[in-house]
Amino acid sequence: MEDYKLVTDYKHNEALRASFNRLAKNTFGIDFERWYQKGYWNDRYICYSYVKEKQIIANVSVNLMDLVVDGKPKCAIQISTVMIDPHFRNQGLSKNLMDHVLEKYEGITDLIFLFANQSVLDFYPKFGFKRISESQFEIEVGNEFAQRGVPLQKLDPYNTENMKKILNTYREKTFLSKKIDAKNAEHLLTFYCLYVLPNDIYYIEELDTIIMYKLENNQLNLYNIVSINEVSFQDILPHINMNQVDKVKFQFTPSFMDIEPKVSPFKTNDDVLFIKSKEDVLTGAFKFPLIAHA
Repeated sequence: MEDYKLVTDYKHNEALRASFNRLAKNTFGIDFERWYQKGYWNDRYICYSYVKEKQIIANVSVNLMDLVVDGKPKCAIQISTVMIDPHFRNQGLSKNLMDHVLEKYEGITDLIFLFANQSVLDFYPKFGFKRISESQFEIEVGNEFAQRGVPLQKLDPYNTENMKKILNTYREKTFLSKKIDAKNAEHLLTFYCLYVLPNDIYYIEELDTIIMYKLENNQLNLYNIVSINEVSFQDILPHINMNQVDKVKFQFTPSFMDIEPKVSPFKTNDDVLFIKSKEDVLTGAFKFPLIAHA
């Protein structure tokens, strides 16, 4: 271990950031450079990495999170971007980084959580994480929701004014869900805007509301609703062209008063939620907002 140096919060170090990006691209197919250059890699995403010969060889990242769970504020961190150069596996580097992060944050947060894929489901329970089952919320819709309102305005996240509109609305937003929601997570919102949903962000002017959704086959996947005002499901749906759509699947826990979604177990081995907390949190039916996954 004497050949490895622990480094952290080095986003403005060009050489280390480039090395981090290479490892992330090789591991996940994601390059964080665009995100950094746009100014969205802020102090709420912190890397803890081992360096050997000026190269990042292992990493565990921390996302500082403010959650509201059942109406109560929770200080949390979300662990993400856990990766290691294949040449340095089986040396305990990921374990050491996890131990370091947990020691640093356990006493000052209400909960620590992460999402894991199938290949590492046995890794995180060793650190005291508990697997938590999520639910899926969906509702069937009919032709009565054919588009009736003013057509949506598409927002381009690479347009400075459009992104300013998205961020300003997000900072003043009402909570999307009374069960579980995140705030002060602009770094995650912008990441999804740039990398995941760049063509799926829309503005409803008369509601002063931003929605993020994708139409796939006969299903509408609703990812996010960002509004300063509280809006109902019936307010939003008429603005979307629902021709040939028969189902809406919510990628968050909906709290609309005007609908009762069908609730079923969320079945996955590739996005499994693990939580480490001194008290029981997130009990009952819920879905962690996908837009806040790191």
